[in-house]
Amino acid sequence: MALRRVNITRSANIADLSSLEKNRLVRKAWVMPWKFALLEIYDPIFEQLDDPSFRYADPTRWNDEIRSYVRQVVDAERDILAPLYEGRPRHWQGNKLGLFLRSTTYRILDYKRLDLPWLGQSTDWDLATTIRIGGKLGEGASGRSVEQALDEWLNWLSQAGQALKLSVLRINGIDFDVLCDFPTACGDACMALYTAFIATPKGARIEAVGFFAPEQTHLRYLRIGKPGEMTAQIQGTL
Repeated sequence: MALRRVNITRSANIADLSSLEKNRLVRKAWVMPWKFALLEIYDPIFEQLDDPSFRYADPTRWNDEIRSYVRQVVDAERDILAPLYEGRPRHWQGNKLGLFLRSTTYRILDYKRLDLPWLGQSTDWDLATTIRIGGKLGEGASGRSVEQALDEWLNWLSQAGQALKLSVLRINGIDFDVLCDFPTACGDACMALYTAFIATPKGARIEAVGFFAPEQTHLRYLRIGKPGEMTAQIQGTL
């Protein structure tokens, strides 16, 4: 399985939104109405760099030709995100969150602080087509905050050709969960929802969100960038 590389960032960090579909490196470009974009970046060299069975998975075995080509690809990727990298050292990455999953590496990139919800996940959740989306409301948030984010997400995904089926949203105190059926692997769509929660106004913040197996009832969320854990125990059926 080839490892996909997906960058997620605010739309303002992209040099030219209108040219994304024409860019040879961009396999997928989702520009979302809450001012974030999801970009799958691809070049054939990635398959050799990401697969341990290829010699070039080990950078110490790169020859000058491979090293030069990788640099060209990295520079081309940075050109897409020129406002993000402008004026910053070449080694600066802008990573706010990196998820290294079996099928995909997701990176959330920005040059400023983002309030990232705590994150929960089960093994290989990104490949599933049925997922339990769980979470915790932040201070000042209500069930309506979750409903609005879900509605905007669902409407946008429908326009993007992703028809989803959701159970009734269940809220118990500050904990919420909903079962969701996807037509294909849910990873990109779920990360889009995660950014919708990032973009939620401060007074309606979602403190934690996670993507779990549908039978999972003990939900665990980890703080991003610092030690911390929150859990929830829910009923097993929806």
